[in-house]
Amino acid sequence: MRTFDISTTVADEAVHLTLKGELDYTTADELVDEATAHLGRPGLRALRLDCGGITWCDSSGLAAILNLHRACAAQGVALRLENRAQHLDRVLQLTGTFEHLTEPEVD
Repeated sequence: MRTFDISTTVADEAVHLTLKGELDYTTADELVDEATAHLGRPGLRALRLDCGGITWCDSSGLAAILNLHRACAAQGVALRLENRAQHLDRVLQLTGTFEHLTEPEVD
């Protein structure tokens, strides 16, 4: 049974990944692989993760998001976590990563 799905939309300066399901140790690598495949795209300014469909996020899911944040920063690409559910915000707050991963947009 499939517990995670990623839909990708590419715009001029942004890649939008819509995430649905459980972001955990069995699916975290899938997110990292899909996202990093787009980081070398010329003119890319933002990687936007639509997190509204995430039903669960464990420490491996959080580690994947942190790794993406680092990879994006190294490429000069903004990582945006959009449509975050309350349970994801709670994980970010409990781990002290909320402010780090939800910086205000400065475009």
